[in-house]
This record gives sequence, C-alpha cells and structure tokens, in this order.
Amino acid sequence: MPRAFRLSLLALLALALAGCFVSKTALIQPDQAAHVFNGRTTYTRSSLADDGKTWVEDEKGSLRQVDGGYVAHSDEDKDDAPIRLRQAFEDFYVTQQDGDGEFYYDLARIDGDSLYLYHFTCGDEDQRHVNAGLIDSLRGKGDDLRCNVSDFGKLVQVFKARLGAGALPKSLYVIK
Repeated sequence: MPRAFRLSLLALLALALAGCFVSKTALIQPDQAAHVFNGRTTYTRSSLADDGKTWVEDEKGSLRQVDGGYVAHSDEDKDDAPIRLRQAFEDFYVTQQDGDGEFYYDLARIDGDSLYLYHFTCGDEDQRHVNAGLIDSLRGKGDDLRCNVSDFGKLVQVFKARLGAGALPKSLYVIK
C-alpha cells in the first residue's frame, strides 16, 4: 500500500499504513479534481508532537501538477504516486491516491497555504457504516482492515462523522 499521501506531501495525504479507505475504481476523475495548489511548487510537512500540542517540521519537498492531480517529491525520496483532491464540503477535500490496484482515500482541510491531513484509518467500529450502507464492506483484520467504498458522497458522510466525533489532523503541510 502506498503510504498514502505518504507522509511526503501529497504523499500528502494519506493513510498511515494501518487500515484504510479503499476502492477498486477511482472516485475522483481528472475533470472532478480541484486544482488548489496552482502555481505553488514547494511544501513543508510538520507532524504533531508534545501530545498533539505542537507542530514540528519534519520534511521539505517539491510539488508538480499532473493529470488532474499532483505529485510530491521529498528531498530524501523518489516521486510519490499522483494525488487528486476533490472538494467534499466547506474547506474540506477528499484525497485520492492510486496504489497497488486500489485507490486510497483520506480527508484534508485547506486554510490558505496550510493543508491539514487527517490520516483516517478503517477500524472495527466502521461496521456501523457498513450496516448504514455508507461503506460497502470491511475486509482484512487488525492493522490491515480495509473499508471498501464505491460512492464519493457516502465516503464524505463517513468522514464528516469522524469530524463530528472530534477527529484531529495528524499532519500539516504548508504549500508555497
């Protein structure tokens, strides 16, 4: 699994190697993608420290636009898989990254030059979303549990529920 949005910017965006939200087909097509970083070519990533009280810078890299999305390149790594963003509601966007025959999803909030990435993981508690018809199914187990999704609007509802339960972002990207 790509380390979705891999913790390298658009690597930015992703799904820390625990269970994740996935689909077999893309839920964000190039013509639906939001071009929120036009003209911006660098990023700095920070992660939370001090029990979630302080952002600590831990990576710098570059960003370029490709096929309706973006590719990030960290100073220490190779290019990440392309990432597309699509507006979900207000200043929140669903992120999509292709990897290993599946597409991986997460939620980001954009505020000016700042992108806050949530790194949502799939868990046993998501069975309630399966029962409600928002998630198609769960597969795998433990840290490799996958929430299979096939509808963008339903995925947005699941992510909104996470926010409503108090979810906080895990990474901050400042994009210039």
